[in-house]
Amino acid sequence: MDSCYKISNPKQDESSGSGPGSSLSRPPSACSSVLSLLKGNPELPPFSVEPRIGTINPGATQNFSVCFSPVEVAQFQGRLLCSIPNLQNGDQAPCITVSGQGLLPNVHFDLEDSDYIRSNRPKFSWLLDPSTPVLEFKAIGFSAPTRRSFNVVNPTRKAYDFKWRCEDTAASPFHCLTSFGTIPSGKKVEMCFEFVAEHQETVESLWSFLIENLSLSFPFLCVGTAREPCVYLDRPHLDFGELVVGHKVEQTVDLVNAEEEPFQFSVVQLSLLSEDQQSSLTLKPMNGTVMSKNRLPLLVSFTPSLERYVHFRLNLKVKRKLEPLLLNVKADCFNMSVVVQIQEHDESLREILPNHENTLDFGKVITP
Repeated sequence: MDSCYKISNPKQDESSGSGPGSSLSRPPSACSSVLSLLKGNPELPPFSVEPRIGTINPGATQNFSVCFSPVEVAQFQGRLLCSIPNLQNGDQAPCITVSGQGLLPNVHFDLEDSDYIRSNRPKFSWLLDPSTPVLEFKAIGFSAPTRRSFNVVNPTRKAYDFKWRCEDTAASPFHCLTSFGTIPSGKKVEMCFEFVAEHQETVESLWSFLIENLSLSFPFLCVGTAREPCVYLDRPHLDFGELVVGHKVEQTVDLVNAEEEPFQFSVVQLSLLSEDQQSSLTLKPMNGTVMSKNRLPLLVSFTPSLERYVHFRLNLKVKRKLEPLLLNVKADCFNMSVVVQIQEHDESLREILPNHENTLDFGKVITP
């Protein structure tokens, strides 16, 4: 579909928009400075149609969506013309007239579009308009803050003071780091929120952005989700097999980080002891950082001291994971007894003791 449009400036004597949060009349200098902060290309038509091209089968119906996205303060009018190459002679192509008015609000939240309110039916849906700004957090890990920043623009002719207020009745996992301040006319100020996840369920928090000297309040929804970091051991168990008491063995296990950011880890000291508390493992390194998209070799060493079966449950804590990583280690240890004996002249056997001086008497020997 093709769209042709024209722009006419709004009447200069109009001083208010279509609601308490809108303002139509702005001096040219204020409008130009504010528009430079807002997204969009004023050279493009403000009307768009979806789908733009396609095929309609005989007897079928096609629904079209018309979107109006102005980036200028103006009155827009135009026609949407539909091109159908195989129309019968004398038939007119569909054409509709469209119009709309571009206004500047009292406040602009420079956030990406979100369909959360439309598609998820939040618990505050009865309070919220579908156009309510939504700040979404997607945290990787738990019990650590995840931060997001965005800009708030003041399109009005005067500076105003702002304040953020949480409307939750219970403690909120969201915290505003820029809870109050001033936004000059035609300028933007960066806002910063942080979210600390404690579980994997989706969390919502309702906030208000207050402009007290204008007696205005705007709802604002924070939404947070979290997942476990993809950090793991390349094998869940380690079997040393049969070991001779006193002989040291070593094997390597890799700690793998599949995320785009590094993660810190540490080994629980008590987990280096066996279940019967009689044997111990050695692991190097005991703590450190595994870098993003990388793996870190961990050297597991064991020197058995007793003749028995041993089992270890090695716990490795990774920051921001709910549960530690578990490595099961087992070994079957045995003692090999060796006895050296000498047969005496009387055919009796005498044992040679370790760490003792032993004499071996060959008697008289004939030299060649």
